[in-house]
Amino acid sequence: MGGWVVNVTWASLQPASGASIASDNAIDQAIALIHSTPAYSGMHLRIRIFAGIDSPSWVDAMSGGSVYIYNSAAGQGGQVPRFWTTPVEQAYAHLQVLLAAEYDTNPAIEDVTTSGCMTVFAEPLIREVTDPTSVANLVAAGYTEAADQTCQEDAIAAQGAWTHTHSSIALNPYQAISGSGSVSIDEAFTQTLMSYCHSTLGNRCTLGNNSIRTASLGTQYDQMYSSMKGTGPTLYFQTAQAALVGNLQSTVLWAIGEGANDVELPTGFETLLTATQMQADNQALTADAQ
Repeated sequence: MGGWVVNVTWASLQPASGASIASDNAIDQAIALIHSTPAYSGMHLRIRIFAGIDSPSWVDAMSGGSVYIYNSAAGQGGQVPRFWTTPVEQAYAHLQVLLAAEYDTNPAIEDVTTSGCMTVFAEPLIREVTDPTSVANLVAAGYTEAADQTCQEDAIAAQGAWTHTHSSIALNPYQAISGSGSVSIDEAFTQTLMSYCHSTLGNRCTLGNNSIRTASLGTQYDQMYSSMKGTGPTLYFQTAQAALVGNLQSTVLWAIGEGANDVELPTGFETLLTATQMQADNQALTADAQ
């Protein structure tokens, strides 16, 4: 294991409008652990910022009020700001400026996620399209597919505040919602966003996906993974949770074969992988990063 993910909410980082980054936050605590504990020395961090349902209340207010979203697959939901509006996009961009000023040169931080357009999870292309009420709520609040796609590009551009740290984006086949409330999957837009990330951030762009498992997720995911392969120089994957991943070692080996240099393992991975397997996997992931 070469590091871990720090999950931190926008609300905890910037609880008040115009405030600087809160001190002794989850990022600070993780950095302190690396410096103070020999077992963690030399490890690196991915900072996963949760906006969406974890945005501060002042962001909800500035966008004209929040919208209730429910992810039926996970059984989780909450109020999200109108993330596709200019005030929220500007607030998210300013958050990146503040974070970069604080952490961009810290060698412990390897990556920060691109999460400005997320809803429930830090996967900004998911729109809870299997829940009709969520779709209707978005459309009633003024959501449009065009504004959403602009939000996706603006969130990537906001990562330009960082100059040393990689910026990752968790990709899925894009869940599109029309003005009438009809839904579709637009994997072609996902591919467009991959290109935009690389053209905007260069080698700091890290493409990823948080869903890999032994079983196929379908043709559109297969197409997306094929498009991601070899786009490097950095590529990451997160496995599904232990109960859903299937054979964890086979899943990790698949990711290595795709060119990944970083795989996030599920809680309980120690019971699913042997020490020998983990050592070999780490070596292969390091080789992918060369």
